[in-house]
Amino acid sequence: MAGIFISINTMTPDIYSMRGQHRLVLVNYLNTLPLLAGLHARLDQEVDLLLAHPADCAKTLFAGDAHIGLIPVGALIQQPQWQRVSHFGIGCDGPVATVCLFGQTPVEEWDQVILDYQSRTSVLLARILLADHWKVAPRFQAAQPGFETSFTGRTGGLIIGDRAIEARETYPYCYDLGLAWKEMTGLPFVFALWASLQSVDPDFEQALDQAFEAGLAQIPRIAAREQSRYAHFDLTHYFQQNIRYRLEPSLLMGMDHFFERARKLT
Repeated sequence: MAGIFISINTMTPDIYSMRGQHRLVLVNYLNTLPLLAGLHARLDQEVDLLLAHPADCAKTLFAGDAHIGLIPVGALIQQPQWQRVSHFGIGCDGPVATVCLFGQTPVEEWDQVILDYQSRTSVLLARILLADHWKVAPRFQAAQPGFETSFTGRTGGLIIGDRAIEARETYPYCYDLGLAWKEMTGLPFVFALWASLQSVDPDFEQALDQAFEAGLAQIPRIAAREQSRYAHFDLTHYFQQNIRYRLEPSLLMGMDHFFERARKLT
């Protein structure tokens, strides 16, 4: 089974049990900490969690090893049967801060880009922006673990998640994909949403929304607790300004526009 199993209950649940148990899969990135806090605070006795890289979240859901997942939207493009669960997810309306292209030289000079292996969505977004926003056509190379410090000369690279925070201090050139998407389209962007391959009890979906809302209320406490790990990165600003957790209609419009563009690459 993909990811790390964290049993919140004393018994391992049956995924589709009549006891009302639910197994959820999501990433354990900095940006999901408020969502995790809400789940622990409100649904501690009702859910079991799996933690995985974004790409593995999709594999886990599609394999039937989870009932609901925080799924990168790029993984849903070719998936015919899925439904959105909850009004929350991970998006941005401008700079996202943790999904960026980095390099020792300007993007216009790159002839090769190494693509992070953890997220199909960010890879598709990078390819769209390189072609349509920056008007460049580099070769693409799949990354291997440890690739984050290997960008030299005319090679750039895509880094996502918490590792992108460290890379901001390493490379002289940083291109925020959320900002570039906003500049190119005028729209927000959705990186991941809660999805299921089967119908979800409306009462549980409402409970999820209430849990996530409660988690967002804990952002000041979470930021204060984690800030010492990120000396040059303002976590309060990140949680409250860079990340959009409530998937309002404008974000869903941005997601639909991304689907249209990304389908041409898949």
